Amino acid sequence: MAVESPQGWLAAADQDIADGIGLMQRSFASRDGAALAAAAVAKFDEAFREGTAAIG
Repeated sequence: MAVESPQGWLAAADQDIADGIGLMQRSFASRDGAALAAAAVAKFDEAFREGTAAIG
């Protein structure tokens, strides 16, 4: 899913969150669910770091 935002950092964070949700959804039906969930958490962490860096 593509996410658009007028602010670069917000678009990047939005995309990371959308990607993380997609990974979580895939993890429910996967044999490798733990790895997908860990990848999703990494995406959520990245979004948090981008927002924190932009806001200060």
